[in-house]
Amino acid sequence: MIVEIPIDLWDPGRGGAEGYLRRLSRGLAARGHRVRILCLRSSSEGRREAEVEELRAPRWPRWRREIAFAREAATLERQAI
Repeated sequence: MIVEIPIDLWDPGRGGAEGYLRRLSRGLAARGHRVRILCLRSSSEGRREAEVEELRAPRWPRWRREIAFAREAATLERQAI
């Protein structure tokens, strides 16, 4: 199964949501799932941790960025199915 995880910034070295998603993605991969991180930006460490795809979205205003990011992620999800 392919599991896609959307997050604005993928930096598994940080705590909080990034730390949780790091543990989640590792656990899913250990169980044989393919994990893809969909993000707007990622750290170099994050690229070694998982399959990462950076999506394009306008930087400003924030509300446009959030909507564009959600649309891009949803489009990729439909293509993966």
